[in-house]
Amino acid sequence: MDNILEDLYEGRIYPSEQYSPTSEHYKKTREKYQKHYDDFKSKLDDTLAEEFENILDEKCSTISIELSEMFTYGFKIGAKMMIEILQENKE
Repeated sequence: MDNILEDLYEGRIYPSEQYSPTSEHYKKTREKYQKHYDDFKSKLDDTLAEEFENILDEKCSTISIELSEMFTYGFKIGAKMMIEILQENKE
């Protein structure tokens, strides 16, 4: 990423698809979740399993929106901090 603005404009930056958590805490939590998910789903008949999948899909869509809005909010806070810092240097 030599020129972040150019990369952004050209569509070479897409954090939600390029980022992958690497912490041990995440890996352990993900493994635990997957085991609970598999165990629970194995107890359901086909109709309930499909309904459960639909509910999880809705939840994942909601989480995606939340993450997008949190990113935007955090970025704005960061930009405001930079403006404040730069303004202090001028005073």
